[in-house]
Amino acid sequence: MAYNLITAAVSTGVHRTTLLRAIKSGKISAERDAQGAWVIQPSELHRVFAPLPQLPAVAELVQTHHPDAEIALLRTMLDEMRATITDLRRREDDLKADRDHWREAHSATQRLLPAPKLEDAQPAHWAKRAWRWSRGR
Repeated sequence: MAYNLITAAVSTGVHRTTLLRAIKSGKISAERDAQGAWVIQPSELHRVFAPLPQLPAVAELVQTHHPDAEIALLRTMLDEMRATITDLRRREDDLKADRDHWREAHSATQRLLPAPKLEDAQPAHWAKRAWRWSRGR
């Protein structure tokens, strides 16, 4: 049973753009069907890209090539990606809150430090000498 780009991407875990680049560069041989879609033989695909270990239901969907089943599989994957994005956004918000907390703690600590004394400051005469030295005087 031949793969199309989507089923090949699902079976290998590689993005379909990567598969298309491999076809265009000649790493994988593929043909076009009557509708103009790419058809890839499994042996040719798995020669270059290792197959993913799949659940029996997913493997059956990939092998039978039902558009409705593919849409259901893609919707499931989309829901998982949305959940991942939500988790990442929540984690980002937590990190921002943590950063703001530590920034405020640092500022509070800096406010508690005594102001530097003038005698602790470096004398300004070194700057004049450096200026003269750079001008060759």
